[in-house]
Amino acid sequence: MPVTVKEKEHWKERIEKEIDKAIEKAYLDEGNGLREKIRQQARTRAMKHYGLEDYMRRYSSRKAQIQELQSQQFRASEAAAKPLESMSRYCWSDRHSLIEGVIDRAAKDVEKQILQESEFGRKILRLEREREELTDTIWLATSPVQIRNLWKDFSEMLTEEPTELQKQALTCEPLDDSKPE
Repeated sequence: MPVTVKEKEHWKERIEKEIDKAIEKAYLDEGNGLREKIRQQARTRAMKHYGLEDYMRRYSSRKAQIQELQSQQFRASEAAAKPLESMSRYCWSDRHSLIEGVIDRAAKDVEKQILQESEFGRKILRLEREREELTDTIWLATSPVQIRNLWKDFSEMLTEEPTELQKQALTCEPLDDSKPE
């Protein structure tokens, strides 16, 4: 009996949850807030790459000044017991949002480079790749021989190595839908 799309989705979700647990456990086992340290290090490297360290330092300083001025204004208004009808939060410009977006995207790439530098990091990257490729892996495991062969040929053409789970999926006997069970 063929595996339904719903069943494939179920197994994808189940395996994905297990991969997420394995990633979390790996970070917890390493301890010392490693995930946050790696993310901060990646963000710092990305800012340096784009020459934005000074800008971000000045931005943070000005943001703190604005927050302090807003706090002072609030306290003064409260002390005077006047309603704060016109007080609204300060909106940052779109340019700053653009800069933050560039830094965040670059930091994700740099985070992968940082993770590549250690065995622990390479384990995390392998798990994340398995999660990203999980839909293909599930379908591959339940596909006929022709699709598997096409997948192998395509991967070789791209010179892309299949994930560990995909290698296992390719070695499983394909289901024979013609046989009654």
